[in-house]
Amino acid sequence: MKKINYKEIPSDWALCLAGDCPQADECLRHVSHTVLPRSVKEHNCVLPKACSCDGRCPMFVRMEPVVMVRGMKSLLSDVRQEDLRKMRSELIQMFGERRRYYRFREGRWPIAPAMQEAIAQLRRKYGYTAAPKFDHKIQCMHFPNEMDRVYPHEAGACDTGDTTL
Repeated sequence: MKKINYKEIPSDWALCLAGDCPQADECLRHVSHTVLPRSVKEHNCVLPKACSCDGRCPMFVRMEPVVMVRGMKSLLSDVRQEDLRKMRSELIQMFGERRRYYRFREGRWPIAPAMQEAIAQLRRKYGYTAAPKFDHKIQCMHFPNEMDRVYPHEAGACDTGDTTL
């Protein structure tokens, strides 16, 4: 079984306590529950009724590392002057607001695979076929949520690059 660090788990991540589920050993929600320190007294949890425990749980998230990237200071370095303002504006919209865009740009937050692909699509839209240039690649567990394309998770491991897999 792959190991995760408690610091990787986002504060709003729903944990699963269903140890009798056939998918428990492969489920990021269940394994996250097993690494909580005793000092944690409260946390979001998946309700038992949500899990059918028949191998088809709607809350199941496979425990597998993904490649996240950090920083995109060189992302627009090959962009023509006439495209620069429009592309930057669309990137800011993609990230939700200017401040958030600059946090991702500076590498303070990791960029999930779905957002990496959205950035590549934006570049293709303007005729740039070269892959986007990101500052660093890191491998870590990814805790997806409904706002995955906009908000980063609060992963301590992805923040430092120290991931125990």
